[in-house]
Formats: sequence, C-alpha cells, structure tokens
Amino acid sequence: MKVLKHLFFLILFFSALTLAAQQTALIWVEQYFEIDLLKQQGFKINAVVNNIISVEWEGDKNKALHNTQGVKYIEQSGRVVAAQKHDSLSIIATKTNELHTNYMQYGFPNAISGKGVIIGVVDIGFQLDHPTFFDRTGTNNRIVRYWNQRETGNAPQGFSYGTLHTDISNTNHVDSFENHGTHVAGIAAGSGYGTPNFNQGGIAYDADIVLVDIRYKNTTVPSGARGDYEVANPAIIDAFDYIFKYADSVGKPAVINLSWGMHTGPHDGTSLFDRALDNLVGNGKIIVGSAGNSRGGNIHFNYKFNNDTVSAWVGEGINRIKTANEENYVDLWGSPNTDFSIQLSLFDTLGNKRVSTPFISSTLNKDTTLNLFIGDTSISCTFFCIEKSPLNNKPNIRCHIFSNYPANNYVVASFASNNTELHGWNSGGVNRWTKGGFGNSFKGISPLPNMKIGDNTSIMGENGGTAKGIVTVGAYTTSYTWRDIDGNNKLTYGAPGYLIGFSSAGPTIDGRIKPDVVAPGVQISSALNKYTYNLSKDAVTHRSIIAGDTNYYMAISGTSMASPQVAGAVALMLQQDATLSNLDVLAILHKTAIADSFTKAVPNNLYGWGKLDVLAAVQAVTGTTAIPVINNTQSSISVYPNPVNSTLNIFTYSVDNKILKCELYDLQGQIVATASNNFNNPNIQLNTSQLKQGLYLLKISTTNGIVSRKISKN
Repeated sequence: MKVLKHLFFLILFFSALTLAAQQTALIWVEQYFEIDLLKQQGFKINAVVNNIISVEWEGDKNKALHNTQGVKYIEQSGRVVAAQKHDSLSIIATKTNELHTNYMQYGFPNAISGKGVIIGVVDIGFQLDHPTFFDRTGTNNRIVRYWNQRETGNAPQGFSYGTLHTDISNTNHVDSFENHGTHVAGIAAGSGYGTPNFNQGGIAYDADIVLVDIRYKNTTVPSGARGDYEVANPAIIDAFDYIFKYADSVGKPAVINLSWGMHTGPHDGTSLFDRALDNLVGNGKIIVGSAGNSRGGNIHFNYKFNNDTVSAWVGEGINRIKTANEENYVDLWGSPNTDFSIQLSLFDTLGNKRVSTPFISSTLNKDTTLNLFIGDTSISCTFFCIEKSPLNNKPNIRCHIFSNYPANNYVVASFASNNTELHGWNSGGVNRWTKGGFGNSFKGISPLPNMKIGDNTSIMGENGGTAKGIVTVGAYTTSYTWRDIDGNNKLTYGAPGYLIGFSSAGPTIDGRIKPDVVAPGVQISSALNKYTYNLSKDAVTHRSIIAGDTNYYMAISGTSMASPQVAGAVALMLQQDATLSNLDVLAILHKTAIADSFTKAVPNNLYGWGKLDVLAAVQAVTGTTAIPVINNTQSSISVYPNPVNSTLNIFTYSVDNKILKCELYDLQGQIVATASNNFNNPNIQLNTSQLKQGLYLLKISTTNGIVSRKISKN
C-alpha cells in the first residue's frame, strides 16, 4: 500500500549492557567489609580510602560484585586501557613575586619557593625533560616520580596497572599527544630555567614534583563525558592515594592539583569520588581543583515540579552540525524520596515531531536501551535509572543519547513529576569532549508547551568543584593584551580584574559557596610540550635554547591555569607549616583573599571569597604581617598633620607621581586604616579618629614606587 511510505516504523527493544573484558569501579562498602571477599573472587584491589575501594577485574564479574555481602553501592567503570605507546602579571597580581624576590623585606631569611614540599599534578600530556622541571641551576630534574596509568609495565606498589617511573632521565617522552599537563605543572612548580630572570617560572619553583598521567579513556570507551565518569574517576582517586602515600614515605607534605572536571554526579558532595577525596585530605595533604569552564552554556537544568511537565531542547553544542551524529550525556537528580520521568522526542527544524520514546521513570530502577527509527533517521537512548540512590536518597536517571543528521533534527527532553526539584547537567558528547546545554527553542521554534532554558548556576565540575574537602578555583583576567614570541601584542577576551566569562559558578546543590577563590586564568604563559604540540600555532610566547635543545612556552586560558597557581600557593604555605590541614588552608585562603570593586561583596558564587593573595596567605601561616622596608626618597609626597588627631592628609605635588593606595599599620603589622585612590585625586584622607594614641607606619603606594612615613597619633 502506498500509504505505507508515509508511515514510520518504530523498533523498540530492551538490551543488556555489553560487558567489557576488563573493568574498574569505585565501590562503597559496609564498615566491617572483608576485602578478602573480593580477592577470593579474582578482583584486584587498588586504592582503599576508608570504606571506598577502587577495584579492577577481568571477565563477567558484575553480578558477583553486586552480590558480594557488604557492597552498598557501585560506580560503574569501563575497560582498562590496552598498551599504548604563567606569566609575570599573574605572579605580580597574586603577590607571589614578593616572596620570590623581596622576601627579606617581609622578614623571611630565604625565598619562599616550595622547598621541602611535594606538588602532585594529576593530568595528561607531560614533557618530562622540559627545562622548567629542573631546578634553577639546571642540574636536577625535580620530577621524582611519574606514574603513567595508560602504559603497560611496572605498576606502583599496591596498584594493578600502569607504569611507575622513578628515574626520569631514563624515561621515554612518548605521551598522550596532549600539552595540558605540562602547562599546568609549569604554572604550579616550573622553575623557568633557561628563560630571562626565570620569568616563565611558576609559583613553587623549588618543590619536588610527582606527575600522574590519567587513565581517562580505554579501547572501548574513548575520551569524553562517559570516559571521564567510567574510566577516569577511579584512576584519579588512585592517583591521589599514590601521591599522598609517596609523600608519607619521604616525610614531606603534599598538595595535588587537579585541572580536570566533568558533570556526571549529584553535585552535592555525596558521590563516591567526593567522599573518597574528603577522606584522603588532611594534615599536610591538600587537593586543589579547577571550577571548570562551563559558564555561558546553560548546561544546568533546574525545575520545581507541582504535578506538571516541562521540556527543554537537549543540544551538544557548537559542534553538533559538524558531525554525522549528535551525542548528549545527561545526568538528572531529583529531591530525596521522590521520583520523576523523562521522555525524549526527535523533531525536525520546522518543529514537527518525528518520533518519541515512552516516559521512562526513575522507579524503573534498571538500565534500558531504546532504538527508534523513522526512515534513515534514528535516535538511540540508554537510560540508567536509580529509584533511590544510597548516596543521598535521590532518584537519578543518566542518559546516553545519540541521534543522526543533527543539521536536520534535534532532541527535546520532557520531564514530569508530582513534587521533585530536578537538577540536571548536559555534558555534551557521550564519547567526545564537547559542551552541552538546555534550550527553550531551536531556530526560534518552541515545539512543545512549557519549554525552559537551562542556566549557569551550580556548574562547577564534579571532580574539581563539589567535594567538601577540596579547594576550588575560578579564573579572572589580568590584562587586555598578551605578547607572542614575535613581540606582537594580542588581545585577550576579558577585561582586567573581572571574572572571565567561562569560569564556572556555584553553589553546590547542598548550598555551599563555590569557588573558594579565583586566580589569574587568561592567557597564562607556561611550559609547552614540544613533543606533541603544533608549534605553528600563534600562542607560543617564548623559546628557550639550552645546549642546542629548544623548548617552548605558550599562553593558554582556563580555570585549569588558575587552579595550579593556588596549588603552588598552598605549597608555599606548607613550606612554612607542613601540618596544615585542608580546613586550615581553606580558612586562610578565604580570610586573605582580596575583595575589590570587581568581586563586590564576598563571599559569592562567582568570585568565592575573592582573589588569591599568596603573600597574605603565607604571612597568615607564619602569624606575621611584616611591613616591607620602604623607599622614603619621594619628596613630592606630603603628609599632615603629624601628630594627627582625627584626619590624616596625604598629598602629592607632582602630576607625574600619582597616589594609588595608602595603608596605615600599627606596630604589630596590622592594617588599621586604608584608602584606594580610584579617581587620581592629589589628596587622600585617612580617618584616624578611632585609633589609640601611639606610633604607626604609613605606607603610600605611588606610580613611582612606595614611600613610608612614621605617624604619631595624639
């Protein structure tokens, strides 16, 4: 019958998930769980973090794992990898330069450089022989351990995979065709050896370095949102555990940087990853993470239901029409002890519905795959449903969504519930790194009633932004321009002082403010991995030639570049007190962060508690606020009356020497009065009426330097 050609054929079937030959997982077990129960069944044990265990196995043992007495919860992982072969402005903005070069003026006998501290970097793409990882004499490579989790060989003791390198001089530099880790590690701990005055160095240039190259993909699960969740999560916890165990073995404190993130998880601090992290940190064990670069994409969906239905276009992002298919990896969480349902529909660009799934409920409590076809157009959906997660009593549905011809079709999700508050995150590509989002229309058409757009709140990454024990870092801009290797000035894409547009915002779903602090993160110059990076790109900032060996530095932007600055700062803090806990570090960073006209009132969920101040943080650790020795030769500055009663006037006679800021210190080094000159006024006033009688020191910052005056208060 001719009418048949106008009909579509709906093929609907349920299928079990294909089990990989080798798998890993994080499991949550009872208090008195017997690990031998797993070993007896052939499971390999990696990190054991209180009652969270990283396990690995071969073959079909999923059912056995689920049935093992005392296993409360499993976060699924994928197959094991087969064998495979900052810039000076940021140093100044964070006041790190004062500790590197002006340390004696602040009462420190030696430079504060991270000596005696371990900086761990968990990332991908390391150039192990880059000069910045040597000390400032160029004699010793400061990388003391390198664990390549994706290389078959000699695993670290207590772990079942990867290769541990203890002699970097004999380690091949074959890597993951990435540059990210080299750049990040250079910001946190680069010496800048071979660059003028070490000006391409990082924060903690004397620290020992431990690098872990993450197993973030494998032969069955490629890099992307799914790989981050299923493969990288257990590997990252293993990396944290290894670095801290190594630090204990050599008797040194350690800070670990994680410039990595994903959006699979409840974003409330209850995931096994976050629980494991919270159990790993403590005295002399600190983890710093990047907030993520997700602001502006509307990747978060939030709605409070009252027996109604709401819909949103689910899009992969800017790359969706450049590929043969569109992917979306969507994770949805309701309120505790409620339920919700989801339906997926495929529309054409005119708003005509092509095909729909039935509503899938969280109460289904199992995995379901649906494949729907209409002619040569298809949509494939896998729903992972949990009625009540033992992590937080919340219903959860995680969706893998594939559709073809994204230039002609798009996917709309409809959600229904009686009473839940739904939070969802669209990570974009299931098996590739893209940025997803939720929209209320497509090309101006809203195909269903009650369409809702996503938002940019609660979008800090699960890895770097949601644990209670982690220090989370956002990014702000320090300059309008940056300079490339040929001396050309290039524009950044942010205004100095402001948070950059991509820096992810909080709060966590349980209401905690994130990020904790922000640091410079726009066009930060640091080490480049010459073995993998295309040197024709114009982001190269510096070339270093040492004994005929050429290496490079480049400018990159991201919260990935802001986070290692804070990690480096923490190393400087640990150099002063190796017993600092993560709670100590958080309290100090919160207290000493800079609030200004850009941050406005803090704390808030954009800037956290403010901008990183490394000098103030280190001084807070030592309990001192020593006042630097100040140049007193500027005769163009007048201060009166002295002695003072209620108002102190600071006046400049020179149009070429402008007053920037005035700070009045007591004899204990505490600032008791301050004023910033935002309008180039020649006369600044300080209110001294509430001060006690006695001597004070006035510090005046000008365009020509710093001048001081002793002040007597009547």
